[in-house]
Amino acid sequence: MKILVSGSLRDMPEETSQKVNIAAAELGKAIAEAGYHLIVGSDDPRDIDPAVVKGFVGANANGQVEVHLQRDAAPCYPQQANVENVWHRYDDWDITVLEVVRKTADAVVVMGGRQGVVQAGIAGWMLGKPTIPFAGFKGGAQTVWEYGSSDRQGFYFGGLDDAAIDRLASPWEPTTARRIVEHIDTCARSARQGRISSKLRLGVAGGVLIALALWVVFLALPLLGVPAGVPPAPAAAENAAKAGEMVAAPFNRENGFRFLLMLAAVCSAGVFGALVQSMRGIRDGAVVTGHKVLNDAILGIAAGFLTAALYLLAQIAITGKLLLPAANDEYARAAVIVSMAAVFASLYLDAAFARFDEFKDSVMAGSYGKKNDS
Repeated sequence: MKILVSGSLRDMPEETSQKVNIAAAELGKAIAEAGYHLIVGSDDPRDIDPAVVKGFVGANANGQVEVHLQRDAAPCYPQQANVENVWHRYDDWDITVLEVVRKTADAVVVMGGRQGVVQAGIAGWMLGKPTIPFAGFKGGAQTVWEYGSSDRQGFYFGGLDDAAIDRLASPWEPTTARRIVEHIDTCARSARQGRISSKLRLGVAGGVLIALALWVVFLALPLLGVPAGVPPAPAAAENAAKAGEMVAAPFNRENGFRFLLMLAAVCSAGVFGALVQSMRGIRDGAVVTGHKVLNDAILGIAAGFLTAALYLLAQIAITGKLLLPAANDEYARAAVIVSMAAVFASLYLDAAFARFDEFKDSVMAGSYGKKNDS
């Protein structure tokens, strides 16, 4: 997450300016410790930006500082390795900040300041970005706080209660910086959840129930009786299955029918796991769209097919032949085991792909597992 911090010390008494600089440094440190990136707009000592950057850099975190500048402006913080200057096409600083709020920032924090701070704060809220105004130092941030207090539910996306909002207008405390970052997280999560329609939520919930029902039906169908037209398994196969033995069965009609049922059960289990993953994302405040849910369901089916294929390949590798479920008991064992594997595969498919993306380049370059000597 990239957090824009906007504020200035203009028109403030010297004593208040010193307090604001201390607070800004604590805020920069809290943003860095939370693992976020920082956006500022200058290195002017009349702004809070230098203090925020100092606190951020002093935390020795891995985050990046982006300084967004109007056209032809001089570069800022040239001695800092983790500071990047980004120039825009506008000569006007106010327009540049508004473009940053619109296209780059994921959240906005305002403190002190004048009209420019008001513009940044109100624009952040209007563009649906979590915006936290700290009004304890008055100025433009107090104007934004008062504006937000006229519609607290809407301004903070229903994420903060009245007590938390009122404390944003109180004097700065040692824990205020950490609370501001926590408020950003809370509002961001509430904002994402608010964008998820009730129709999509019901659709995912219904999909989970349908996939679970199909999974259970496909697992239980052979145990409830073989459908008409499909002869029962031979007695020898049934006895072997009851004894816990695998039976090498030819791919005939009855065994093929059980195999297709097992494949359907495994794919249903994969879809169930994928949709549970989508529902978990909705609960955790992740960005979930109808397109993503559909992709998750397709990946769940793919996970089911892949798991079934691995099951067959494991049989061939271990026994040297393909053992189809020749009896209902054997079908139940195999279907349950493979289905559970498909559920876990679909639940953690994204994590597996993410892990693969982390090291695929180093593997292809032949450097994976080598220590970095630099």
